[in-house]
Amino acid sequence: MGIEITGWGKCTPPSILTNKDLETILDTDDEWIVSRTGVKERRIAHTSLSDMGTVAAQHALAAADKDPQDIDAVIMATCTPQYIIPTTASRIQENIGNKHAAAFELNSACTGFVYGLTTAYSLISSGVMKNILLVGGEKVSFFLDWGARDTAVLFGDGAGAVVLEESDEPGILSVCLGASGKEAELLYTPGGGSKDPNGYRFLKMEGKEVFKEAVKVIQSNSLEAIESANLN
Repeated sequence: MGIEITGWGKCTPPSILTNKDLETILDTDDEWIVSRTGVKERRIAHTSLSDMGTVAAQHALAAADKDPQDIDAVIMATCTPQYIIPTTASRIQENIGNKHAAAFELNSACTGFVYGLTTAYSLISSGVMKNILLVGGEKVSFFLDWGARDTAVLFGDGAGAVVLEESDEPGILSVCLGASGKEAELLYTPGGGSKDPNGYRFLKMEGKEVFKEAVKVIQSNSLEAIESANLN
């Protein structure tokens, strides 16, 4: 049994922070940012992550013509959760009017949606569940040091969601997931966890090293996924 995406939605906050705006607070300019990142503007949320996720989820449910009560699980992919406990997924579950679905989160940063999609695929293809709402969302602006050029120019806020259902078609042909814990401190937040709950909560990144590692791993994982699907 495979899966298919039957509905999709998004929430992009109305507040826009442009590169020109950042020029007023950082030693940078539009040309420097665009040439290195391709980013021209980013959205900044003045509402909660669960509110953004709920809007995206409601659009996805409407597109799929799906009753919220039909959803068996709400999976939230995020590395900027609204709370440690309860999960942001549980807040979205409540907001859409579902009273019984499982609700949990996956913290895998940039790869969160792929991890979530693979998890949903496993639950549906094994027959454990039939309909899953997968939401990907971040409110990274809360964790940014706006004086740090390497991170302030990259990140923004928003949410997207899809409804996944069982299908007679395969949908996903292959999966390749992985991680490299030894590079953990290339991109991390030192404080806020149990090790240092009151410590430095802003995102820290070694941009050049992250870029080099990402390019290498994306290439090798893509080739592995293609080979696993018996494609060229």
